[in-house]
Amino acid sequence: MSSSTALLQNRAYRNVPEIKVAYPVEVPDQELIKRKPMYELIEEPYLLEFLTAPERHTRLFQELYIR
Repeated sequence: MSSSTALLQNRAYRNVPEIKVAYPVEVPDQELIKRKPMYELIEEPYLLEFLTAPERHTRLFQELYIR
């Protein structure tokens, strides 16, 4: 996160989890490759199912957050 980025706590919430910074990783199985436009994936919509049905792709999300 850049030094000029400021994050403010939403005071409507008592318990706020710690902020986690995540950086993009490549996921070749899902055709998520750096510098490859995601718009090309629309030709194979099953590759984007992780966005609309994340509960079916828990393994993918676990791998993303382990890195």
